[in-house]
Amino acid sequence: GASDTFWLLFCCALVNFMQVGFAMLETGSVRQKNSMNILIKNLLDVCSGALAWFAFGSSIARDGDGAVFGMHSRSLFSVVEADGVGISD
Repeated sequence: GASDTFWLLFCCALVNFMQVGFAMLETGSVRQKNSMNILIKNLLDVCSGALAWFAFGSSIARDGDGAVFGMHSRSLFSVVEADGVGISD
């Protein structure tokens, strides 16, 4: 319900704050000329983590209801609306 969604969003916010903390820690421990490389690495880490969550984690968090890649069905090419009726139907 609504409390589950709130908890999920709250935990996502905590993970994002953790990523910012890691970025500051790592940037402070390297020379200034390498700081941009560290920040880009952390940005790529966040992006790949978000893609992995969308591909696999959201289905696990919803107890298998999300199927593969967050879709409501096993097909990657079908578009499903909230009421379960596909647009192409």
